[in-house]
Amino acid sequence: MRPRHILPSVIVLLIFSGLASAADENTISPSLAPTAVQGDEPATPEEYWKQTKTDVFEDIELTPAQTSAIDRMIAEAGSARANYADTEARLDTARKEGNAKVAGELSEQLIQLRDTFRPTGRLLEMRELLSDEQREIFNRNMRLRDDRKLAKRWAKRQAAKQKVENSQKLSTERHRE
Repeated sequence: MRPRHILPSVIVLLIFSGLASAADENTISPSLAPTAVQGDEPATPEEYWKQTKTDVFEDIELTPAQTSAIDRMIAEAGSARANYADTEARLDTARKEGNAKVAGELSEQLIQLRDTFRPTGRLLEMRELLSDEQREIFNRNMRLRDDRKLAKRWAKRQAAKQKVENSQKLSTERHRE
């Protein structure tokens, strides 16, 4: 179990007040540091689920049955995504061919399929597999994950703002010369 030196809400408060940038590695636990520092979002659904599973089930002792069920749900999400991609390709073909009836049917299928691979629904299903004690930890981990996402978005906005400010300063200095 990694130590949690600062409560998640305190981190968000620090980040939004601009003080977190002054904090060094020793004051913020690596597990609480914004993901902007830890790396970018996963590039593929497989990477997303691997990272999500690591994040939300941290400090939870899963039974073999729970692990199996969670892995099955993740695999189902992957096959649903593949089915979605296939249906989407068939929809594009139907539209190019001008087949409105087939395109309408496929469009309806896409709406239904979309809900089968969305992470929120899958995570809620996974949460239902857990005991009350495990759910408490899961809920905490989800809040931490959300806090990290907020921190990352904030850091990106700050970096973009800083880039604009630096560009404006450089432009002003060149104009003065």
